[in-house]
Amino acid sequence: MTSEQTARSETPICAPHYLVPSVNQARTLDALINAIPEPDTLVMPSTPTLEHHFEDILEAVEEIHNLSATLRVIPPDDTNRDEYEGRLYAALTHLDHHVKPAIKEWDRIVDRMPEA
Repeated sequence: MTSEQTARSETPICAPHYLVPSVNQARTLDALINAIPEPDTLVMPSTPTLEHHFEDILEAVEEIHNLSATLRVIPPDDTNRDEYEGRLYAALTHLDHHVKPAIKEWDRIVDRMPEA
């Protein structure tokens, strides 16, 4: 672990007041806990499931971007073109596999949040 990661992990996490519901607003203890941001999350509040989907989505998007750039410069008669097209299709399928569940999980998180 680098010194920056160590410092980050030792820094207390304080959520802005507008992210943390008052005790009267929190319907359950679980809603209150989920409203406090976790370190290294993409969105707040989040869950491990949502973070997993976001990681896979970002990896798939990067792969799609790289394969698209490669396919733009490969001649149509190149012998490796079929392989790159197949990998692009697989990356798009992988993206689809994670986008829908991520949206569903994000909706579930938002639905569990206390009313403001």
